[in-house]
Amino acid sequence: DRYGDIAYSSSADITNKTPYSNDFSQWDDALNKWTILSTNNSDPQGGSAATEIQLDEDMSEGELVFMEESFNPFSNGNKYHTFSFWIKIISGTVTSMNVSTGIDIDQINPNLTSTWQRVNVSFTPNSTTFILSINIIGLSGAVFQIYGVQFEEGSVMHDYIPTTGTAVTVSGTGTAIKQNELGNIISGEN
Repeated sequence: DRYGDIAYSSSADITNKTPYSNDFSQWDDALNKWTILSTNNSDPQGGSAATEIQLDEDMSEGELVFMEESFNPFSNGNKYHTFSFWIKIISGTVTSMNVSTGIDIDQINPNLTSTWQRVNVSFTPNSTTFILSINIIGLSGAVFQIYGVQFEEGSVMHDYIPTTGTAVTVSGTGTAIKQNELGNIISGEN
């Protein structure tokens, strides 16, 4: 710190494993179900990095291809992970969404509105290589904004870490543990 006291981080590093966490032009649209209308829209963190997307076809439950990002190879399979992102509805009908990770499908039924909300799902990947999909369920012409996709280890959702092509790791944000001049721990997290 500013007095020269030694401080140690008391939490683990955090990695966003999503290669393109906010550049949806890099995500696959294998069946041409959506179109990016605009980028650089106001985002929930006070910036201008949200992307506006329109459904080009009706999307119903059970359709598994929408916005896809490949993880290949993916290390640390068979560990708990959390997938999160922000979303808000601009116009049209969006009834729900799901996230598929390989063969697993997790239904997310938030109260989708015109207000930003961060949604998340925790799961254990069933493979070291898989495709992660965000599947928006709604009618053709519906418009929504999406921002800040994060895929991280553990069951706790952390602050968003932007990525632009590769995973990004930042130091944990827990309270520092300090020690006095004798090397004794004098404060720490509860």
